[in-house]
Amino acid sequence: MDTQPHPSRTRSRGPRWGRGPAFALVGVLVLLFLAASAAPSPLYPVWAAQWGATPGALTAVFAVYALTLLAALLVFGRASDVVGRRPVLLVATALELVSLLVFLTASDVALLLLARAVQGVATGLAIGTAGAALLDLAPPQRPALGALVNSAAPTFGLGLGALGSGAVVELAAGPAGLVFGALATLVAVVLVALVALPETAGEGPGPDRRAALLRSLRPSAAVPAASRRRFAAAVPVFVATWALGALQLSLGPSVAREVLHVEHPLAGAALVASFSVAGGTAALLGARASSRALELRGALALGGGSLVSTAGLLTASLPAYATGTVLAGAGFGAAFAGALRAVAATAAADRRGSLLTSVYVVSYLAFSLPALAAGELSGRVGLLPVVAVYTGAVVVLAAAAALVAGRAPAPAGPALRTSPTCSQAQTP
Repeated sequence: MDTQPHPSRTRSRGPRWGRGPAFALVGVLVLLFLAASAAPSPLYPVWAAQWGATPGALTAVFAVYALTLLAALLVFGRASDVVGRRPVLLVATALELVSLLVFLTASDVALLLLARAVQGVATGLAIGTAGAALLDLAPPQRPALGALVNSAAPTFGLGLGALGSGAVVELAAGPAGLVFGALATLVAVVLVALVALPETAGEGPGPDRRAALLRSLRPSAAVPAASRRRFAAAVPVFVATWALGALQLSLGPSVAREVLHVEHPLAGAALVASFSVAGGTAALLGARASSRALELRGALALGGGSLVSTAGLLTASLPAYATGTVLAGAGFGAAFAGALRAVAATAAADRRGSLLTSVYVVSYLAFSLPALAAGELSGRVGLLPVVAVYTGAVVVLAAAAALVAGRAPAPAGPALRTSPTCSQAQTP
């Protein structure tokens, strides 16, 4: 740990982590937040059995998370560019801990709604800020590592959260207490460690800082001018990938149980996790590929995997569905990693918070609205027709994303590099 005061613009005091440990800490935070967001999915059948919760009520639990997350992104997405990354991450992590404690003590759907609402705000605060911090803290000799971890950590986190929670449901009594107790403990450890996070952003003290903060809180999702062309080219990828990810998390366990007749919660969770883990693995393996090539190949794999998994559903073939899920998951990770890397390369250091917020606003809109519509329609016309049409739409989106990716402009603008402030930090 760096024992000298970090020379940040926010005048942080006391011992601070060096660049490497700080980068790892923020990566763990992203992994943990996304794991916590996926952990409730395997528990929905447990709560439905315990409290008689209807599918509509559980859909509302999903909806309130997505809506509060988007609201937090829109309102607070630029705050870390003004006040700094560390204060925003501290508040977000404290709120995440509160949400997990509410989950831990929940005894009805009303408390689940409260827990998910707080969790949505916490994740909305954290996701763009942590993404910007990863870009700031990336090693100078490997500046693209920040974008790589930004794309891989969420997918690994979603997979680990679903798989870990599913394993507890399968193997232990009182699964909710074990899942959220363990997550709360880990989040508390991260919260303490964040106190020593070096600051890499913020405008520093002065009479204009409060006014700048108030301006930043006006709901918006501003894309910096230098990033707009490349951002627009990446939108089809963001929509296709996150829409399919939402389908896996929201209806994946139900598909496994009702269509493919997978009875064990752990096996259903493993199917969901295979999608996310394949995505994270593909992002890591594509680290040396160009962003355009990674985006194009990922979009093709996303569409092809969706076709194979849909065929598996229509024929009730578990092997075909599992194969398509893994292929589509790999496409998710590769396409999102390539698009994110290309977009991030266009942003100056003091605009990264705004840019990453815009990326996640688009992504979480695609994550929430289609899945909510699918959840409502599945109760009326049946699960299989809804999922088949949904994945068909993803195939069309993936084809459009591949077409756009092949013609996308090369990244232009500021080179992706760490912030000057952070570069002064001592590395142990």
